[in-house]
Amino acid sequence: MDTKQIAYSRFTEIGLPKPRNDDWFFFPNAVLKNILVQPVTESSSESIAKEFDLGVETEKNIAALIPLIQTRKAFVKKIPANEQETGILKARDDFSHTLFHIQKGADVSLEILDNKNEHDFTAERLDFFLEENAQLELFFCNPPQKHNLQFRHIRIVAAANASIKILGVQQNTGCYRQSFDLFLNGEDSTVDFRLLNKLEDDTEAHYHLIIHHNAPHTKSNQLVRQILNGKSHVSYDGAVHVGKDCTEVNSAQLINSILLSEEAKVSIKPVLKIYHDDVECSHGNTCGELDAESLYYLQSRGIDAKKAEDILLQNFAVNTFSELNSSVGSKRILSAITNRA
Repeated sequence: MDTKQIAYSRFTEIGLPKPRNDDWFFFPNAVLKNILVQPVTESSSESIAKEFDLGVETEKNIAALIPLIQTRKAFVKKIPANEQETGILKARDDFSHTLFHIQKGADVSLEILDNKNEHDFTAERLDFFLEENAQLELFFCNPPQKHNLQFRHIRIVAAANASIKILGVQQNTGCYRQSFDLFLNGEDSTVDFRLLNKLEDDTEAHYHLIIHHNAPHTKSNQLVRQILNGKSHVSYDGAVHVGKDCTEVNSAQLINSILLSEEAKVSIKPVLKIYHDDVECSHGNTCGELDAESLYYLQSRGIDAKKAEDILLQNFAVNTFSELNSSVGSKRILSAITNRA
């Protein structure tokens, strides 16, 4: 049985998420009723090399399965050992699957671009396999556009001393769900995940992330910030799993939200599953309005109220990424946030 057939079999087995499904609890499940997945035919079958385990047989996330079923053909690329590469990832069709094999010591930076045309439903899957000492930076900061329903699933498997950096600024409207499965399978592998949501209208933005610490001396960091206006709603379901033999794991998660309207809302669900005592794992969450004292201070120095608010919001946004070492992605995002050319 090929990859498409296995994915379709798994999809029909688990079905669309029910309203009380824990992984889709905050998502407006009514929109899922319009999803139609076509059965796999012999002419559309496709097999992925056995060396790349996509976890399809046990997959519980329909957003990870639909692109495998519906894409015409996966795009597979190998980055040779110790090579440096920068590039752009953009889905060719409404449904796409991309797989990167990043070999030892390679350093890769990729920008994820949205399709500018409006579609009723799109689903994209990105798989990355990192060998020892490889580095991967994924980033996105697309200009605002509307998505009626968009899924994006990113799965990354990292070997020893591999480094993952995921940076994003989200400004789209509509309804979308981004999910991440990150596997730190080798000692001293790391992941740094940073996301800024700047949303308005009645946007529904939902994130589901799991970091699997499957080896000792691994490290992960999650910093997520939102600036929400109108009736926008963000949910962030961030989980950290630490295996029983994984000593000296360090993991941190911090979510900060600023609500600019009474109807904006944020839903946060941190999950820690830790099976070893010798770890440092933390999580925190803050939610509120702009600081009144800071606004008063700026206005007392002759800055009008609107300008003072803009200064504080930009500072809040920039600080999400400012402490990062300079890279293609961090420079691109900071430039977009500060409106620099």
